[in-house]
Amino acid sequence: MGGNSTLEEFGKNLTTFRFAVLHHQLGDHAQRNCHWDLLLEPPTLLTVGLLTFEINSPPTEWANHKLVITRLPDHRPLYLDYEGPISGDRGQVKRVLAGTIQWRIFEQDLLVLTISPAWPIESETGGLMRFSKSPAKQEDRWELEWKPRLRH
Repeated sequence: MGGNSTLEEFGKNLTTFRFAVLHHQLGDHAQRNCHWDLLLEPPTLLTVGLLTFEINSPPTEWANHKLVITRLPDHRPLYLDYEGPISGDRGQVKRVLAGTIQWRIFEQDLLVLTISPAWPIESETGGLMRFSKSPAKQEDRWELEWKPRLRH
């Protein structure tokens, strides 16, 4: 991740980026539990991967809470549209939410964006998301705060 210069360089108001939420179900032998992967298309041409976060609760429970989440290695862009089995017997994924994002801040330890869900239906789940590096000593821990906007 870079600094704000990437937003200015590529025109933060000229392009929208995509996101998806995948429900990742793992096999019985897995050491991790099923979870939801939040995939974010970064506002830079310097990376080809999607910013990826593992969240242990479903999206219906994300709003108006501070969640501790785990940053995973970047995922390939094909996962924005993919549903099905994961190679290497790592379970399967089902897309439960997708849409567009507008980046507000893109820094090393702080991400702020507005999401606009478009799939499966437009809903009341859009709004401002703030990701900040967790004060915990673990490098991959982040905190997520989601302030949804309600449609009338």
